[in-house]
Amino acid sequence: MGQSQSKMEGESSEVHEFPEEIIEEILKRLPVKPLVRFRCVSKSWLSIISSPVFIKLHLDTSLKNNTTHSHTRLICVSADPQNHFRIFPLRHLMDEEETETETEPITSVSYNAGYPDVPMRIVGSCRGMVCVALNEEKFYLWNPSIRRQILLPPLNICPEFDFYMKDGFGYEEFTDDYKVVAILFCNSRAGPFKVKIFSLRANAWKRIEDFKYGNPLDNSGVCLNGKLHWLVDEDSYPGIVSLDLLTEEYARVGPPYNASDNSCAIVEYDEPCLTLGLFNGSLCMLSDDHRTNMDLWVMKDYGVVDSWDRVVRVSHLGNPGFYPHVLRVIALDEDRILFLYGCVVVVYSLKNCSYWYPPTDSVAAVQHADVFVESLISPCDYEANRM
Repeated sequence: MGQSQSKMEGESSEVHEFPEEIIEEILKRLPVKPLVRFRCVSKSWLSIISSPVFIKLHLDTSLKNNTTHSHTRLICVSADPQNHFRIFPLRHLMDEEETETETEPITSVSYNAGYPDVPMRIVGSCRGMVCVALNEEKFYLWNPSIRRQILLPPLNICPEFDFYMKDGFGYEEFTDDYKVVAILFCNSRAGPFKVKIFSLRANAWKRIEDFKYGNPLDNSGVCLNGKLHWLVDEDSYPGIVSLDLLTEEYARVGPPYNASDNSCAIVEYDEPCLTLGLFNGSLCMLSDDHRTNMDLWVMKDYGVVDSWDRVVRVSHLGNPGFYPHVLRVIALDEDRILFLYGCVVVVYSLKNCSYWYPPTDSVAAVQHADVFVESLISPCDYEANRM
């Protein structure tokens, strides 16, 4: 009997021994929260989940299979003095019917960044990482999913300079590197904008070619195809300039044009009315005339000026609060767009030409907002690899 029981236990153990490839295939499809818990299951699971190869595989899988936004979160910076972040599951905010029929309130996570009374701004998010600007002088990189962050080295700007800054955050695939760009203009001196770029792999800032393409209008650039893009004003004429994060070369990207007379289609709009963003993996521009309409333009073939298409015209939504214009547009899918209008988060249905306000009541006034995809990527891992 004892031998029979031992034999059965041995067979049972063998049945449950899955190949590592099968375990990895299952784990890569799971959200971050259970993966963090599953590291305690066994040494082999800890080894798999902590592997840089698996971490990248998990992120790539999440980005590829994120049609339901199950891995995407909306992150908001509230206007309270403590600079609280509120994080919401995006899939619960994007559907009006689901929002109205929720039996339980949509849960959000509050996170105190630890820098009270310091002005904070979300520079951008890219491949599971979020970049935050502190008091327009410092930056930190943060993964809200695993709550790991690092403060970047100082920019080393001369303290007597009275300057203002535009910036951007992106990922460069060829070198597997996250980069932050700071565009600086000294108010007391004439001349072009000075530019510094930070490499997470090198953990250092370096000076690159000056920005000589007019006045950047956006606070933060938009990352697409390994390039950061800014709206610029060149002699009161709107344009777009890109910076390649690998070659560190600038290029102009033409704005929407009227084919009939070869004039800029948005030339009548002033600075506060234009915002760059991403729409289904394409560069987009939102123009707001403050009076009647907001137009969403999409560059369907990157770099081809003639491919700009006005995909939707939204009737003006009224007074947006104490912010006078749209701050950022974020595409959800082919049918819905989420954007920050003034200090309010709005979802617009392209299908029904209607809009609604998702329940973000825990944030009285939203100063900045963006979306990020949950991941196991840690900025500290790059730090460890340098040692």
